[in-house]
Amino acid sequence: MNRVKELREEKVRKIKHERTAEIWKQQESYFAELKKIEQKEDSRYSNWRKELKEGMTTAGLGMINLNATGDVDIVDNATALIGFEGQNAAVSGGTVTLTDDGDNDIADGTHTAFRQAYYTVDGSKSSHLKITILKGGGTSSWTDRGESWDDDVTLVVSDAANFFAPTYQTYNLTSGTHIVKLPGNYKNTRVQVQQFAKLASDGSPGTTGSLKIYNVSFQRRTPVNIFVPLDDPEANSFIRNGVSGNLSPEEKKKKIEQQLQSSSEYLTKMFGEGIFTGATEISDVEPQQPFKSDMQTGDNPDIDGTVLAGFGLRPDGTQGLSMPGDIVPDHNGNPMKLVPDPSRGRGFNRWVPVKKAGGGGTMVAHHEPEGEVLVEKESKIGVDKSAKIA
Repeated sequence: MNRVKELREEKVRKIKHERTAEIWKQQESYFAELKKIEQKEDSRYSNWRKELKEGMTTAGLGMINLNATGDVDIVDNATALIGFEGQNAAVSGGTVTLTDDGDNDIADGTHTAFRQAYYTVDGSKSSHLKITILKGGGTSSWTDRGESWDDDVTLVVSDAANFFAPTYQTYNLTSGTHIVKLPGNYKNTRVQVQQFAKLASDGSPGTTGSLKIYNVSFQRRTPVNIFVPLDDPEANSFIRNGVSGNLSPEEKKKKIEQQLQSSSEYLTKMFGEGIFTGATEISDVEPQQPFKSDMQTGDNPDIDGTVLAGFGLRPDGTQGLSMPGDIVPDHNGNPMKLVPDPSRGRGFNRWVPVKKAGGGGTMVAHHEPEGEVLVEKESKIGVDKSAKIA
């Protein structure tokens, strides 16, 4: 009876499982159909604003060319020492001395030490490494743990941020100054100097002298092309006008006008005559003249001794807003007429004497404006009168 009961329960579970699987299959079919419907609706409607993406930001890159500077340090020894670390090494007066502490550094050995110094330097704008070393002499070859050893100096130049980047390597760097072509313009260029040294021990006298590194510097002996962010100061000339920063202003102007002309010809060719093509020439810009308000008072004389008239003191001593054409007697009764003075710019006026007609008396007229007079108040913001716009 128990076995019959188990078979019955197993059959029920099987039926439930099949029904559940069938329900899931139907749901998947429904979802697939709904997705097809949504895709059809999406094909008839496009939200182009949502699809727009920023393609050029200050994180973008631009290529610049750096000219060769010869035997001039782009990164000097003092700067390189900022990123210095070492084993059995000491720094004094800009010189790195590789020595030892008297302890064996190799497994199962008895009288062999290992020395190393490495620098991490920004070599992105350099093409060559300049390094000067001096080997200390002493014992240059020996035997330890049944193997032969020597005091040859190993130099390795690599990318500290990328193990798989190309490297430069030499196993016998001699005393003197060496110029080494960098394997790449690495932001984190690693310069490693390594040497094994003989230690004195019972039955094996003699030691290897200290190794001195006098200089590690980076130079640009050949031109270098590098990518820089658009917000880097090196990219300023590219951002401002898109042409080489080595051109004179006249050459830049001519080059830009050629570009404008080419653009105009292209638009005319594609869309025919009459299409707006924009300017094809760049006119010379006159420097802006120093600003003077036409609201100055009458006790503020102009450059030639006349008064810059407007709202202020009239020739007869009265205050008020005078308009071009107004005639006002001065203190001696001579008529003075307010006339525009375009030689000084827009808004500049001056009082000039009015000649008497036929030797007779002069009729003095004064124009009173009708309606409400709007008077612009002086700005409290200071104005730099010497400022000019190039």
